Amino acid sequence: AEAARYLETYKVLESKPADLLRGRVDDDFLSRVTATLTAVRPVNKTDVITLLATFGSLRDIAEASPDDLALCPGFGDRKVQRLLKACSQPFRKGGGGGGGVASSTTVHSSAASAGAKASQAAESRRISAAYST
Repeated sequence: AEAARYLETYKVLESKPADLLRGRVDDDFLSRVTATLTAVRPVNKTDVITLLATFGSLRDIAEASPDDLALCPGFGDRKVQRLLKACSQPFRKGGGGGGGVASSTTVHSSAASAGAKASQAAESRRISAAYST
């Protein structure tokens, strides 16, 4: 019976466009930040609320030190490292799911050059400005 329901649902939806099937993200700030941060594998909705309550903005989260992130409840070394790695990667512009991280990697470390830090800060400000409008 359950297999039949799956088959019926598949047949009804097989000709529908993917945009219709995919869940839509609300336009409010919290929904957009949640969609962005939960794209990082171990980060969940509760973690997003914790991060926003602790740091206040996406920019401050992106610029936070590993030690500051590790102080948040539910954040171990693995989650901190994955979040920092995602924040240090360039964001995609345009289509394809909007706001995901690109495939190129850059290493986030406290020994990064001043130019790289300035570039990351500028990128974080650009992202924060995009989410605040």
